[in-house]
Amino acid sequence: KALPSGLFVQAGDTGLDVGAAAGTQFSKYVLDYAPHTMTAAAVIPLPGALRLAPRIEYKRRTRSIGTADYTLIDARLGRRFGAIELFVEGTNLLNHSYEEIVLVPMPGRAVTASLAIGAG
Repeated sequence: KALPSGLFVQAGDTGLDVGAAAGTQFSKYVLDYAPHTMTAAAVIPLPGALRLAPRIEYKRRTRSIGTADYTLIDARLGRRFGAIELFVEGTNLLNHSYEEIVLVPMPGRAVTASLAIGAG
């Protein structure tokens, strides 16, 4: 059976291993990366010409420097009116505390409403 028109699904899995010796000659952040990331995203058409776009991302950050793993969930609900798209977007919906870089806290939950004008 064919997928519904307008449905889009994407998944990704990334593994990184720099294999470099620890050192501070370049930058103290050079080796501060997530060695494993998994993502899943979709665009789901809904009744009333609405489109829901959820996204989940898991990052394995646990290493000898002590950073923690985390999962982020974002979602966007929008509707296009010709060349105009109105949407509401939520990021870090679980309000998870995390750091992309050690000692640099990332923002908590946020919800925004936006209007985009472009080619229809």
